[in-house]
Amino acid sequence: TAEWAERTSMWLSSPCTSLDSEAITAAVDEYHRTAYRLARAARDDRVVSKLKDGIESFRRYSQLFGDACNSALQPHHWRQIMGLLGQKDRDPEEPITVSELIELGALDKAEPISNISAAASKEHSLRLALKRMQEDWAGLEFKMVPYKDTGTCVVGHTDEIQMQLDEQLMKIQAMNASPFVKPFKAEAEAWQEALEGLEELLDQWLSCQATWMYLEPIFSSPDIVKQMPEEGAKFAQVDMTFRLLVDEVVASPLAIKLAKDADRRDSLTLANRLLDEVQRGLSRYLEAKRLAFPRFFFLSNDEMLEILSETKDPTRVQPHLRKCFEGIHRLQFEPGLAGIVSAMISLEGEKVPFKQNINTSMARGKVEQWLVEVEVAMFEAVHDVTGRGINDYVAGNDSGSGGGNGCGLKRHEWALRWPGMVVLLAAGVFWTRGVEEALATKRLQDYEKQCSSDLREIVDLVRGELTGLQRATLGALVVMDVHG
Repeated sequence: TAEWAERTSMWLSSPCTSLDSEAITAAVDEYHRTAYRLARAARDDRVVSKLKDGIESFRRYSQLFGDACNSALQPHHWRQIMGLLGQKDRDPEEPITVSELIELGALDKAEPISNISAAASKEHSLRLALKRMQEDWAGLEFKMVPYKDTGTCVVGHTDEIQMQLDEQLMKIQAMNASPFVKPFKAEAEAWQEALEGLEELLDQWLSCQATWMYLEPIFSSPDIVKQMPEEGAKFAQVDMTFRLLVDEVVASPLAIKLAKDADRRDSLTLANRLLDEVQRGLSRYLEAKRLAFPRFFFLSNDEMLEILSETKDPTRVQPHLRKCFEGIHRLQFEPGLAGIVSAMISLEGEKVPFKQNINTSMARGKVEQWLVEVEVAMFEAVHDVTGRGINDYVAGNDSGSGGGNGCGLKRHEWALRWPGMVVLLAAGVFWTRGVEEALATKRLQDYEKQCSSDLREIVDLVRGELTGLQRATLGALVVMDVHG
């Protein structure tokens, strides 16, 4: 009983801010259980009965202790409580005891005081949540990775930063919508603004980085910059902005540090606008090249840029010729003669010389110009070699189907002297002429015998020693003869 009296006196007379309401509630509950056990053991004991009654009476203050000793209560909450109790002029930071509160009529204002305390707890919870959000960024850094041989870095995976950013933006938006955030609304709104700023900066940065990585190798070529000076100057400005940002982040990689850097966000926004202009200019440039040499439409932008970035080296077109000209594997550049094209060569190695060599240096770096000349030269070369092949066939075959001339040239011998395309074309032309003549002179059986003889000669030749190219030509000729 003495212990109980001493403790209750201490609780009632101590400043509320120094008391632990949960510990008091636990102690009172323990005393209550003890008193009931004693009451059952000694039903008529007055001391026990008095203790039990005292505990029951004190428990009426439990809610007030819980509300008034709430560590979440701030001066503005105490100001509200004092206002309820008619003490508006009292300093909210002046210590006050539960006993004083009871004297001021706090028990009659239990419900509004409880509401104030509950609001304080919610405010405290939100304040702690805001603090945790801020602390979560303490060790979160951008991972910078060296990029090729550019002498600078790019930001690596940002998944962790992006995930935390998305999560905290949802939390802070919900927090700012709560009525309990009012006491520190400015701080919460400032944090939301910082996160939104970081989100915008990250979006602008990653967009700028992706485009910069695509354009950097293009505009590192002096040839491209020379042909696109305006776009080259814009890219140089962006390149400087990007490298400065990277240098700053490498020196201080904390992600949250960039959250309030409005100047950096603005510079990245400008950089992205310039990059859009550069890309549009690049598209116009490539479109002009394609219109000048329409076969460029068969190539992707990257393939075209690979060619156009090294205009001083005409051999850069070689890997892409097959897309521009079906059947042509490469061009023959004369050794020791810079930029002189003399022939076209198929994938099988069959070569057709041009009637006139093409000097690519005369185009002064305009690849599309000398490729147009190559296209014309190809037509001329095919026309020329086809005509000479047909004339050679006529000279060696009196009837247009076989036999020999004064030099003893046979059809199968002729087939080895000319490109496969010429052989098949001439054979088809003269087979048709031979059939027409045989029908007109009623000598179809004789012509059939002649064709069979020609076929046997070709077959015998195929069985012998031939190069791969010769075998391919004669194989195609055999198929044509059989079906003919």
